[in-house]
Amino acid sequence: MDLFSVEDYTYAQRLVVDGVPCEFHQIYGVYHGFDVVEPDSPQTNLLNDLQRKALKRMLGN
Repeated sequence: MDLFSVEDYTYAQRLVVDGVPCEFHQIYGVYHGFDVVEPDSPQTNLLNDLQRKALKRMLGN
């Protein structure tokens, strides 16, 4: 469980309301900082893939 997930979701909603393009992805079964502790897990691979795709979209690549 990520202790910040509700805060993060609320923040993402406010960004959308203010017209800021953003994405929010909930990855279930993980905790805050999981990607650092478990760098080879399937969830970390999913997170990295989502981040790469978002950056490519934002940079127009």
